[in-house]
Amino acid sequence: MKDDHSKPISYETVRALLEKFDMLLESSPFDQRKMLMHLVIKQITIKD
Repeated sequence: MKDDHSKPISYETVRALLEKFDMLLESSPFDQRKMLMHLVIKQITIKD
């Protein structure tokens, strides 16, 4: 990411997008929610 020249995203923009994503998840059937979550989350690692 050191060569990334993109502009920062405002907090308000991120919040609005997450709210819309949450609404999309709530209104989607289970299989579609599962697919959306797989597209967003690549890996979860839990350390004890």
